[in-house]
Amino acid sequence: MLDDGSIAVDKYLKTNVENVYAGGDIAYAPVFGSNDISAAIGHFSLAHYHGKIAALNICAKSTPLNTIPFFWTTLFGKSYRYTGYGKPEKIKIYGSLENLEFFAYYIKGGKVIAMSSVGADPIVADFANFQHEGKSLTEAEVNTNPFGWIRNKPKNFEERFQNESIVNP
Repeated sequence: MLDDGSIAVDKYLKTNVENVYAGGDIAYAPVFGSNDISAAIGHFSLAHYHGKIAALNICAKSTPLNTIPFFWTTLFGKSYRYTGYGKPEKIKIYGSLENLEFFAYYIKGGKVIAMSSVGADPIVADFANFQHEGKSLTEAEVNTNPFGWIRNKPKNFEERFQNESIVNP
């Protein structure tokens, strides 16, 4: 057990104890799409997915983790989305924070490691799919064309997300 109470597992959710698997909030597992950085992520849909992967591996159906963390909620009539993992060095925002209508790139080491949005569906889902396909997005690509990779652009996209700001967390 690690100092934070989580348990280190491999991409099959196996612990260092023979025939013992761990998943869900307690699993310090490789995060797919994040260069296999490990983390313990507490989210019900990821825990559910871990249960499925652990069960398959217990039944000798060798199945590695291959899902991108994706979080969502709706509060006060607004849809909030987040995908990816890691601590950014910079956050590049397009749209309006004041109007709760934006999407943001979380950047570390010149690479987009995560995205979030409010009122900008389905941009974050597009990014999760983009990462799941093994693709990555660089800060240079965002600087050149921040919208070029987006497959499913929201209604009135260019008008709604023309403002740009940078936050250093």
